[in-house]
Amino acid sequence: MPLRPILFLIGLFSALFLTPWVTLVCAVLLAMRYHAWEVLVLGVVVDLVWLPGVSGVASIPFATLLAAALVWVLYPLRRELLFSA
Repeated sequence: MPLRPILFLIGLFSALFLTPWVTLVCAVLLAMRYHAWEVLVLGVVVDLVWLPGVSGVASIPFATLLAAALVWVLYPLRRELLFSA
């Protein structure tokens, strides 16, 4: 089985049942290796599971914003410096 779906499934499992830090590691690895839009899905899942139901600064979807930044910021770095698929 390829690495991309394995990392996504580990990230999804950790977003639902483990700590969000494992999801962050999977998202960074996916974004560094692939142009992975799955990272945005992981960010949305983490926000839906872990976001408190209050209004204000606590309700900003930080995981989704971080996932979007990972996908778009690491894209030129991956093309120039890092390995690509």
